[in-house]
Amino acid sequence: MAEQNLRIVTFGKLAPGFTRETAESNLARLCKYDKDKLARLFSGEKSILKANLDNQSAKNYMAALNQTGIVCQVEQPPPVVPKVTCPKCGTTQYESVSCIQCMVVMSKYSERAQTQMHTDFDVSAEPVPKQKRGVPYIAIVLLLLLVGGASAFFSTEDSSSGTKDQLEAMKPATALKNSQKGTRLTSSSENPQEEQKKVSSLQKLQSGFESIFKSNDDIRKELNLKKSKLAAFEKAIVDIGNQFERLEESGPICPTTGRKAITTISQDPRDDLREKCEVMRVEISLLEEELRQ
Repeated sequence: MAEQNLRIVTFGKLAPGFTRETAESNLARLCKYDKDKLARLFSGEKSILKANLDNQSAKNYMAALNQTGIVCQVEQPPPVVPKVTCPKCGTTQYESVSCIQCMVVMSKYSERAQTQMHTDFDVSAEPVPKQKRGVPYIAIVLLLLLVGGASAFFSTEDSSSGTKDQLEAMKPATALKNSQKGTRLTSSSENPQEEQKKVSSLQKLQSGFESIFKSNDDIRKELNLKKSKLAAFEKAIVDIGNQFERLEESGPICPTTGRKAITTISQDPRDDLREKCEVMRVEISLLEEELRQ
């Protein structure tokens, strides 16, 4: 298949046996170039004489230009880098992994937005009724388990120990305190390993029960901590981007084209930071939603 997008370029070099005056005169007669155009052709910079040619047209032009005394060559133009629009902020930019404006990973953001759109318009899904505020059912279950565990723990206590001190020792708070000190509340014939298992079970039940009633102050502290981490991640992304820009600005210049060399990065450390930011934003959103309830 014949090429349909060729162009003829020159760097202003002369063919053997030609002088600049002869070449300028021939080009002025063949191509109708003025003095300014001729001066740019012989300045040493790359100049395009003709573009958008097929194979046959390029050969015809080259045959005519070779008679003028200027050295030319046929080439294909460089590919055009496509541009994309960020799905979050709408910034138009060259195709890349992340947005140069909001630093979001565009492909992942589009997939998440598409999934959210399907979820919002799923007419087959039944609406979930909003639960009324009150004591959660899991809290009630844990409370019952706590009472049952305490009853089982003290079921082996000798029935004859009905004094005031022993009744005080049967309270849950006192039982935990005494278990940490190594005090035995059951009869001397009980297995020490079984006693330790019961105490450990009681502690786990109370710990799980208290976690249900986490206060708003604890939630706010956790929220502020995650916001601080998110700000640190975002600042690190900006700092790394500034370092890359300074590296490109100070890069070497190509002797052929006169342009700065393109610096490539095998693995961008900002991608991992952006994923961490996305996870942190989701966790922050969940904590804020928990505070609003």
